Amino acid sequence: MALAARVLGSEQFGILILIHAYALVVATVVRFNGWYAVIRYGTMCLSEGRRSDLQGVIRFTSLLDAGGAAVGALGAVAAAPLLGPWLGWQDVIELGQLYSLTIIFNAVDTPMGILRLFDRFDLIAWLRLCSPACRCLGAIAAFALGGDLRVFLTIWFVAEVADAVLLWGFAVRELARRGYLAGMSFTVRGLSRPHPGIWRLLWSTNLNSTLGMVLGRMTTLVLGSALGPASAGFYSVATQFAAVFDRPVEMLRRTIYPELSRLSAVADVAAMRGLAVRSGLLVGTIMVPLVLVVATFAEWVLALVMGEGYIAAATVLSWLMVRQAILAFGFPLGLMLVSLGQATALLKVNLVTSMLYVALLMASLSLWGLDGAGIAAAAAAALATVLSGTVVARIVRLGPGAAITT
Repeated sequence: MALAARVLGSEQFGILILIHAYALVVATVVRFNGWYAVIRYGTMCLSEGRRSDLQGVIRFTSLLDAGGAAVGALGAVAAAPLLGPWLGWQDVIELGQLYSLTIIFNAVDTPMGILRLFDRFDLIAWLRLCSPACRCLGAIAAFALGGDLRVFLTIWFVAEVADAVLLWGFAVRELARRGYLAGMSFTVRGLSRPHPGIWRLLWSTNLNSTLGMVLGRMTTLVLGSALGPASAGFYSVATQFAAVFDRPVEMLRRTIYPELSRLSAVADVAAMRGLAVRSGLLVGTIMVPLVLVVATFAEWVLALVMGEGYIAAATVLSWLMVRQAILAFGFPLGLMLVSLGQATALLKVNLVTSMLYVALLMASLSLWGLDGAGIAAAAAAALATVLSGTVVARIVRLGPGAAITT
């Protein structure tokens, strides 16, 4: 990021960020987050010895991955000439269309679910380094040789492809190693029948991730349209810095979800609550001092890493760190709702939060400009945590049976 920002300058760097955000927004809309289904229903199949049903879940989510990615890529390419001018990259429509093809390689929910299902978090940890490593090595070469926007988009494209190829490759290898490729049928009829509720789960998680995108990548696009590509670049820089501190939370999120699913399968809500409370307090307590450190040294760090021209992102970075701390305390709440079969309740929470966030964002941008985006994000995180906590508390109070039906 730092090398790209220094080579391209704030305006071209902002365009790079906007094109990337555009592709990710479309990819999120068409994704069904099939890894939730692979883990939730795959866990039951493993515990009950239903080998063919597990293979069916994998085929089912793989087809959804591929179909959604194909539709998304075609839609993004077709919409680029219409949306590009609004987003501030009207001069590079063709580059935006070509980069939109990365959506095809965002279809990696099934392999991620497979590796998590079989507790191969060691592989996931290494594989998640692939895309950043490719971008970093490519950026070093581009910095040394003098790359332009086209070069950096190519580097990021190659990184997405490499990430997808490796994830699918290792997931297939894991299936073969455990004998689940033997006798794998390729029929597509009746795949969801042995798994009641799978469509409801997939649609709910799809809508949840789409709403979550409103508080993430969509903000970058709104800033690009309202304040220009440079402001979108500043916000993205702040987001990337803040996201560094979310990596441990994200890994813990992916680690405890299979455990919460197992506990839910035996209706041990008390153990689920204990795991969620310990996890939230652990990462939340660590995040609070980090917020203070980052807020104190934000300008210095941005000037050192990104250059003097990016100091404007310091205040919004501080607010985004506040948001990360709030989300760290409450991150297990959404996982508990999904594990308890309450993905619809989580969807309602995210819907309310997203609607209020959009209103807050518009008001904050008019009052405080770029910094207002950070204020709105922190406020939305607080609201989402309070609402999710209220719903989880009610479900726990009513008991395991009610948690599934209420």
